[in-house]
Amino acid sequence: MEPVRIFISYAHANSIWLRETVRDRAGTLERNPRDLLTYWRNGLQFEGEVEFWHDRDEDEGLQGGDLWRKRIFEQIDRADVGVLLITQEFVQSAFIRREELPRMVSRAERGEMELLPVLVEPAEWEELELASFQLTPGRPTPLLQFLSEHEQHFKTAMLEVLKSLKAKVRRVRQRRDGASAPAKKEPLAPAKPPAEPGKPAAPVSSVICRPDMASVISRFGIPADRLMVNEKDGSVLVLVSEGEFLAGENPPFKVRLPAYYIGLTTVTNAQYARFVKETGHRAPEGADLRPPKWKGGGFPDELADHPVACVDWVDASAYCCWAGLRLPSELEWEKASRGIDGREYPWDNAWDASKCRNAKNRGSEETAPVLGYPEGASTWGCLQMSGNVSEWCEDCFDAEYYQRLRKAGGDIATASSQTNRHVSRGGSWIWDDFWNFRCAARFSPTPGIVNTWVGFRPAMTPK
Repeated sequence: MEPVRIFISYAHANSIWLRETVRDRAGTLERNPRDLLTYWRNGLQFEGEVEFWHDRDEDEGLQGGDLWRKRIFEQIDRADVGVLLITQEFVQSAFIRREELPRMVSRAERGEMELLPVLVEPAEWEELELASFQLTPGRPTPLLQFLSEHEQHFKTAMLEVLKSLKAKVRRVRQRRDGASAPAKKEPLAPAKPPAEPGKPAAPVSSVICRPDMASVISRFGIPADRLMVNEKDGSVLVLVSEGEFLAGENPPFKVRLPAYYIGLTTVTNAQYARFVKETGHRAPEGADLRPPKWKGGGFPDELADHPVACVDWVDASAYCCWAGLRLPSELEWEKASRGIDGREYPWDNAWDASKCRNAKNRGSEETAPVLGYPEGASTWGCLQMSGNVSEWCEDCFDAEYYQRLRKAGGDIATASSQTNRHVSRGGSWIWDDFWNFRCAARFSPTPGIVNTWVGFRPAMTPK
């Protein structure tokens, strides 16, 4: 089997990340906890033959000049995966920025190479224009920060980097197998939104390690070509395939839906703040029950990654319109929550209060960060579709809709009557009754009421 070749790009000042041992202040050799190379080699030993290459002088005898440059270019052109160890020294390296990195990015854009940027130390990495290879919006957390906070956090972050690298290696092998196998007639896939200026969404090219989101992607094996990052608001959405699923209850019945995208998470306070700033839309500072978290046009910094609440249906719809998205229908929400097998909860058929934010495990808190409780995610990888906040859907609430839908054999063209209430789905932090956390549970909040336990996640129709 031909080996998968991995080229490691790094600044020489950061070679500590590739050494098994380092010297302490007294000059004594000690084990290096940041040794990525050994960690990766051990972690990939069951993935088939893998070759690493990095331009260390003591290994290659390269002392600079044309021979050194030629050797590096040869290795880049042979490599299947390029790993970028990003530090400020990496960013400031003229050779990396002008010659090494452009060559790697060019190959990656042509589909000849997988790129895995890893932020190992704080750096102004945005200057490198690697946005198309970053999975999650915002600034990823450097590995060094995890090491300084807690050793176990660092180990977890290292594991997520390894998972991402494994995924790259497997993609290379799958691509090779596909190239060597006879061509198969594939079913038509739903069209993807084109990557054009002004379009709301762009395809995700690769994975960069913001460990919390990368954990979700790795956990469920979500292929990069099934994910979209919405350029306007940074929402990460997953493609839910066209086809049947079991909806409703007593007993569930088959409904067929076209393909659609839905958010892996609900919209956060930080995302909603950008919407308020750009549009002048009202801030979610009022609530009918319990005090809201927003005051004076803002919210506590520690709640940036928590779901926005105290929004009514009109607010949620306005946000989605601004972002070039929409609210999901309640059937879309239900399929994203329970998969296709009619399960009771996103995780399986047994209630488990530890897998979602609810009144029994919230302590003195209310909401949780939107990337929390990954063990309770749905089969599509959608987080917290049970618990944290209940979520607005596009539809008006019709108590008899599911009965009519069942009689119509799951034909979604069956009209739902218009009412003065809209649907919300999913349990919330304020409840403790397991019945409210079921995927099939439906709610109809009073029109105009604003609660601290209702938010929303976006959706999008493939174009």
